Amino acid sequence: MSWEPELEELRRREELAQRMGGEERVARQHAAGRLDVRERLHRLFDPGSFHETGAIAGKGDYGADGELEDFLPANMLIGQGRIDGRRAVVQGDDFTVRGGAADAAIWQKMVYAERMAALREEIRERLDAVRSPFRTAERFGVEEIIDPRDTRPLLCDWAERAHELVAMEVGEGPKGRGLRPSRRRQQT
Repeated sequence: MSWEPELEELRRREELAQRMGGEERVARQHAAGRLDVRERLHRLFDPGSFHETGAIAGKGDYGADGELEDFLPANMLIGQGRIDGRRAVVQGDDFTVRGGAADAAIWQKMVYAERMAALREEIRERLDAVRSPFRTAERFGVEEIIDPRDTRPLLCDWAERAHELVAMEVGEGPKGRGLRPSRRRQQT
């Protein structure tokens, strides 16, 4: 089974959405000395970083055979990308579709942009918390990082002393022998 027909249909719908309100309305924006919403967003974001979400939300016109013939995208674009290297979520009104007037049918798209921005901030905070190599120390309030060269002799002395105490406790004898049960003790 191939998904190619479905992917091709998605590409076709995205191409239709790129026309915005149509050539005439885009030309009217340009004639008035204004950029269309996609031009504004592409100037705002770092080159190649903007990714639109929900581009194919809108109203489709279907023929008698049930095939999509034309498409008028929603008058609001949302997406994410980088501005001066920092991640950002933005929503912009497309004045070539209904003059940019809000469409009551797509209010969820505006809410989605706000949630996406809030979620991005929450994810960033979680990643920052995990990113620190000292997160365990920070959780316990350790504010200074101890140089292992200073503590190694102390830890080695402690480990040797602990080994001696454990060995004497389990009856293994002098240091240098392991803590495994001897064969004699296993057989009993």
